Amino acid sequence: MDFVVLWVDGNDPEFIREKNKYTPHNRKIDNDEDNVHRYRDYGTFNYWFRMVERHAPWVNNIYLITNGQRPKWLNVNHPKLKWVRHEEFIPKEYLPIFNASAIEMNIHRIDGLSENFVLFNDDMYLIQDVKYSDFFVNEKPKLLAIYEALVPWSRFSKIYFNDVLVLYRHFPNKKALRQSPFKFFNIKYGQLMLKNRLHNFHGGFTHYRNYRAKIGRHIWFFEGNFLFTSGTKCFQFI
Repeated sequence: MDFVVLWVDGNDPEFIREKNKYTPHNRKIDNDEDNVHRYRDYGTFNYWFRMVERHAPWVNNIYLITNGQRPKWLNVNHPKLKWVRHEEFIPKEYLPIFNASAIEMNIHRIDGLSENFVLFNDDMYLIQDVKYSDFFVNEKPKLLAIYEALVPWSRFSKIYFNDVLVLYRHFPNKKALRQSPFKFFNIKYGQLMLKNRLHNFHGGFTHYRNYRAKIGRHIWFFEGNFLFTSGTKCFQFI
């Protein structure tokens, strides 16, 4: 299994010039979608690698995805590190891209990436030892099956609505619940299981609890056109 992590240095003057060049200044941009915190670097990314080395030394490879930037302290010759630029896996007609969602939607194109991999943002750290079975069991992602209300708190919420559209096409009217009821009503969930009991009275489902950790590429076989459209947007607000 491989780890994949996205990183950008939003303080880099060259990055700022490139981004400003393609930013559509003739329209109002939602501050939440294009705020500087979307591109910030706190100078702590080296600890991400240290935590992986300490808590998951068994991982096969680490794929660092950037627009061509790399931390000055990074040892690019480390045998487990694969430094991949956007241009190496995203079709050139859709570059440059400043949209993390679009980058993530193209990760399956990376040459050599394992079938099962874990996607990290640069602010997601391992803080205790993990093993393969914490992420995959019988080669299937280990996920929480917890229903959650979907509230459109900002324009950014459209990402979650798109998720629901895809899920509902394949698992309508709680199909997954009927097929695997004990994955939804499991005493290990504790108080979270109450959410499933309450949402069970709803005719459909709204959303799953948003724990971002595991990802597979199988969904591309079923939703290629939809994901292709989502994966070619230069900015999240377009």
